[in-house]
Amino acid sequence: SDLGGDPDEAAHAVTSLMVRDYLAGGLSRSPMAFANQYYADFPKVALGHYPPGFYLLAGVWLLPWASVQSLLILQCLLAASLAAITYRQASKLMSIPAAFIAGLLISLLPVSLKQNLLIMSDTLMVLLSVLAAVSWKNYLNRPSLRRAAGFGLLAAAAILTKGSAMALCIIPPLTTMLCSRWRLLKTVSWWF
Repeated sequence: SDLGGDPDEAAHAVTSLMVRDYLAGGLSRSPMAFANQYYADFPKVALGHYPPGFYLLAGVWLLPWASVQSLLILQCLLAASLAAITYRQASKLMSIPAAFIAGLLISLLPVSLKQNLLIMSDTLMVLLSVLAAVSWKNYLNRPSLRRAAGFGLLAAAAILTKGSAMALCIIPPLTTMLCSRWRLLKTVSWWF
């Protein structure tokens, strides 16, 4: 009952705890049997309704210390990572003080502050999406199969964290068109 900041928050916490409990002691049982029994006891399990990415990370994170506070610490670390990535990328385009302000702003925006108070998959999805976009930028600068695979893996991880990350699928065709990099369409790496 203390996770009432969003209707989905309790489902994220309970599903993360279910994955943690399965990893901690249920590996000898069928995953479906374990999930069905868990759902009978805690009907807020949402695995299948939401993709598994956040729950896998949170389940492993909860192994040493299974508590709501631990999940909130994870949220803070994800938010700090997002701010650090924002700073790092901004520092390549602007002065260090301006990049610092950009990193700080990503942490202080009202929507960011609200997400950091909740146990939700959004911050992880945004972090993975930003990393995927950076990976695609690197691919455009120096196309290679490795960079294309990096984008693909990060985009897949973001999509497997929250379905709204499907928006990443538009990045390759849109940037190819906007940057007039049509020759990339003839390479295996672009299609990979």
